[in-house]
Amino acid sequence: MAWVLHRESITITLQVHVKAKIGDKDSGDYLDGITGLRGFFALWVLGLHLLTGLLIAKAPVEQSLPKTLVDFLSAGFWGVDGFFILSGFVLSHAYSPRLGTGRLDCATYLTFLQARLARIYPIHLVVLLMYGLALIAGLQFLEQACVSALPVPSDCAVNQAQMVASAQLCGVPVLTSAQCERFSMGGLLRHVLLVSSWGWQSNLTWNFPSWSISSEWFAYLLFPFLLPRLAAVRSVGTASLGILASYGCMVGLLSYFGYAPAG
Repeated sequence: MAWVLHRESITITLQVHVKAKIGDKDSGDYLDGITGLRGFFALWVLGLHLLTGLLIAKAPVEQSLPKTLVDFLSAGFWGVDGFFILSGFVLSHAYSPRLGTGRLDCATYLTFLQARLARIYPIHLVVLLMYGLALIAGLQFLEQACVSALPVPSDCAVNQAQMVASAQLCGVPVLTSAQCERFSMGGLLRHVLLVSSWGWQSNLTWNFPSWSISSEWFAYLLFPFLLPRLAAVRSVGTASLGILASYGCMVGLLSYFGYAPAG
């Protein structure tokens, strides 16, 4: 279970990701060796958010901790990528016998989505409810407006956590307040429907870190259709070309929009 602390000292976002057993209970396929690695990635992300929160609070972190540790924690956003990659591997292993044949019917598809939704949606609703209760109680958040993620300058020498904590470093903040209402009803609806990171709005609203849950749900919707095509690839050369093409498209898009690789 990964606790994601984000920019507010009293706000805790829960994401149920790390389970005692990796795999689906009804499939009988468990990958115990991956459990520890997924837990490591989850803790790495947690470390990044903790470090960022301490820097925002002006705690003497960089004077108290070794520079190597600070740099390592600052690169914790790579843990999200690693976690998603391992999740895709686990899903492919567990569901390939049922979904990899290409014979996908409506009942099988809905059963798959129901199982995936049950893992991410309940705690997502609980966190949204916590935000709603906090607003009703009149609590103030550090960020009352939407937040927009900006590209990190390619020549910026500071780490990600430092950039988030201080808007003065490298001349541009990673996160900046946007001209919109963070706790709007439209934003709430997008979060409830798990479509907040689908490009409807570039700004982050309500529960900022839940963009990852929305992206995960998008991947779940496509997974049963992509798995048979990927399972049909038998040539190492074809698989290698596909991996290189995917990587090239990702780097190209990130570079085009100004999000230079960092960390």
